[in-house]
Amino acid sequence: MKVLQRTQYGRRSEQLRLGVNDEQVSFAFEEVETGLSAVQSEFKDVAQVRSKRASRPRKVFAAHLERIEEIIEPEIPAGYEGLEKVLIGEDRSERLDVVPPKFRVIVTRRPKYAFRNHDGVVQALAPAHIIESGLPTERLLAYIAVSKYADDLPLYRQEAIYLRDGVTISRSLMAQWMGHLGFELQICADYILERIKEGERIFADETSLPTLGPTLALGSGKATKAWLWAYARDDRPYGGSKSANGGLPLRRQPGRRVRGTASCWL
Repeated sequence: MKVLQRTQYGRRSEQLRLGVNDEQVSFAFEEVETGLSAVQSEFKDVAQVRSKRASRPRKVFAAHLERIEEIIEPEIPAGYEGLEKVLIGEDRSERLDVVPPKFRVIVTRRPKYAFRNHDGVVQALAPAHIIESGLPTERLLAYIAVSKYADDLPLYRQEAIYLRDGVTISRSLMAQWMGHLGFELQICADYILERIKEGERIFADETSLPTLGPTLALGSGKATKAWLWAYARDDRPYGGSKSANGGLPLRRQPGRRVRGTASCWL
């Protein structure tokens, strides 16, 4: 905390502040909270608070979460064996649990059948996949994509995480998978954009997006500033006949001018 305060408000704070962003500040406070919790746990058994404090209401977990009940029956005291028990109540508590993702192998078997005294062989068609004759299922592709693009987990980190389960998937292979997946998703995005064009009114919004150019990847040049445009359609509040398009396609444009953004509508 002292280092953080000195960085923000001390001498040369203007120079030091350039290297501190919101994520670093949040990380610093997370470390402080973790340390405080560890200290509190260490002294919990030593310094017992005798005065009863008002109990705080426990957090109620979302109703859609799966509940797995476990019942802990009491031990029967000596001399009470065989007597009829009457349930007069129970104490109930809930704790949040997690099942870590685990890998599994889907084995698809397609038997071939022939008929006695007849010609011909029958066999079910192979199911369609985004990557034909490849290793991943569509669930695995979606998991990798969400981890990379929504959770900011680079492929090289995913590669290390999967190795802990004894699964070797190189980052280059996952990058190829993401390319195939992006091609298929682009078809969906183009379809949604065509449905948006049918609307009487179209809403758009933009945000800046630093773009890593090829020259920067090689160690020279600078990142360029591009713009990410989002388009949507919903005429219901304005008495229109078209409902919401059900999606939000994004388009990356090199500039903010209308001429550049209008290119996708031609």
